[in-house]
Amino acid sequence: MPIRFDPLHPALGAEVHGVNIHEPADSAQRELLRSALGRYRLLLLRNRPNLDVSAQVAFTEMFGELYVSRSYKGEMGDQGYYFSNTRADGQLGTGELSYHHDHLFLQRPAHAAVLYAIEIPESGSATKFRDAVEIFRRLPEASQRRAQSIRCLHALDYATVTRTGHVDKLQLSPKALRNWQPLAWQDPASGNTALWMVPLTTVDFEGIEVGEGHAFLNQLWQLAEAMVDIEYTHHWRVGDLLIWDNRLLSHARLPFNDHEPRTLRRTTVS
Repeated sequence: MPIRFDPLHPALGAEVHGVNIHEPADSAQRELLRSALGRYRLLLLRNRPNLDVSAQVAFTEMFGELYVSRSYKGEMGDQGYYFSNTRADGQLGTGELSYHHDHLFLQRPAHAAVLYAIEIPESGSATKFRDAVEIFRRLPEASQRRAQSIRCLHALDYATVTRTGHVDKLQLSPKALRNWQPLAWQDPASGNTALWMVPLTTVDFEGIEVGEGHAFLNQLWQLAEAMVDIEYTHHWRVGDLLIWDNRLLSHARLPFNDHEPRTLRRTTVS
């Protein structure tokens, strides 16, 4: 069966058909999938029951080098981790998470992220994605130029993050991960510029005074919130396998009933 891509939304995303996740992909299939991720920025494979860790890792590695975690000590070792409210080794198991890009607090943020749905609340659970390239493109030219002159210090301490607000710089532990990133990041492959606007993890600025920097981020945030036509909301089903370009799309976890089980397994392309 030939591989087929059905768009999920006019702005981004495609559902993939014709891929057997349990068989090694040949070079032509791998190139087709990588090219599709570049085009759609998010790919969905539905109804993949009982997908084991090795198959998810092999799928992830089709898109690049697997990110190796140095801190997570759960069942998956350094290959990945779980977002779960039922597992002892689960992370960030409950609550809403506002729009963000993963790993901006590392020198080399994640290229792409992969999530596999193991348990989903009967009442539902959803993740929103929006196009950070299109957000930048729609900004007024003056705001584009200003964003291109700013760097942000991103930091994360799981003990103090407020999930929908921001990291409290004064409460960060000495061990908190932190790194400087451009507010407007240019993709070296395509030349596209993505707005890495993440109040959740931004604790300091270069190129602008701190208070003014937070005010500018808030202004950009309000502009982006009005761009509802570039958002895709994914309603999870058990067996969903989803990969997205973390550099070009931001994502947000919507509220869900955390009294019901929710577990997703995460792997990452570095």
